[in-house]
Amino acid sequence: MIWRKGNDVALHNPLASAVGLRHSGVMTANRTLLEAIALKQCLTAVYNGTSFVLAPHILYTRRDLVYLDAVPLFKNEAPPREEKMATFKVDGMSDIALADVPFEVSALYQPWLDKYRETTLFAVPDLAD
Repeated sequence: MIWRKGNDVALHNPLASAVGLRHSGVMTANRTLLEAIALKQCLTAVYNGTSFVLAPHILYTRRDLVYLDAVPLFKNEAPPREEKMATFKVDGMSDIALADVPFEVSALYQPWLDKYRETTLFAVPDLAD
């Protein structure tokens, strides 16, 4: 185990170090993301200055960074023009919190895509569940 001084992330936590979050809310944000996916519960977050309500489906890595693919249900309190699976760089997200709103797995979710192969950290339970 390697520890860093100050508010840096301990390297024993691969998600926290991969995400690159370096503040006291690291574990809370990580737990919230995992809990939202596991329970199929929406979450709220701010991304690039825009507030979102998201249905998170899968957390994965790409070039040593952590990404979340989710269906945006609201963007700045307005519904999107079309349903789509959007990609969010996790270290660009802030104010992550669980919303008391369950979601169904989207038909747009395709866990077999190459970008998820050998990079998936956590995903919604199988479609059959």
